[in-house]
Amino acid sequence: MTIQKKMPVWWYGKCVGFIINPTIDNFDFYGQWQPLQDSACKKFLEWIETDGEAEIKIGDDHSKLKGTVEIKPDEEIELKIRPNLMMKHVVSR
Repeated sequence: MTIQKKMPVWWYGKCVGFIINPTIDNFDFYGQWQPLQDSACKKFLEWIETDGEAEIKIGDDHSKLKGTVEIKPDEEIELKIRPNLMMKHVVSR
């Protein structure tokens, strides 16, 4: 997968924001957080505060990677990509 400078973050089928200039460290993606100013993003952030973890996808419609966000993003976001979820995506293609 080619890492783009700006990648959409999806939660329950809705884009909630973007990770900007992501850095990869093993299965973690770190980068600047650019939230969308809409109700889906607001619910996403509330979910993380309440539940402590949100399952997400990143990338375009053809190459979404699955993972989780465990800490409510502020200026930066940390995404934990799950290898077992990635493999399910690759196998299903």
